[in-house]
Amino acid sequence: MRCDIVDYTFTPPPRPAGGCGDTGYGHSVAMSVDRAPQFICAGDTVAAPDLPVLDYGQTTRLGHVECYSTTDYVYCDIDDGRTSFQLARDFYRL
Repeated sequence: MRCDIVDYTFTPPPRPAGGCGDTGYGHSVAMSVDRAPQFICAGDTVAAPDLPVLDYGQTTRLGHVECYSTTDYVYCDIDDGRTSFQLARDFYRL
């Protein structure tokens, strides 16, 4: 599962070893049942006008991952209850 943020003021963690080449970094977090949440290199975005947006107060589920949106942040977790992240304009928590 991947979550992108368009506008943010936080400082993302350092780029991965080897950098990201020409792709962007700091706006995309990804996680799965076998991969902890982490910022990823991404030259594209899932934040496009023709794609669905998770409106405030809404919840969505994709397989084992569930995300909900508040006015303060987006929170996503995996069924195990131990793997999650929060993403907001001014902070993130992995």
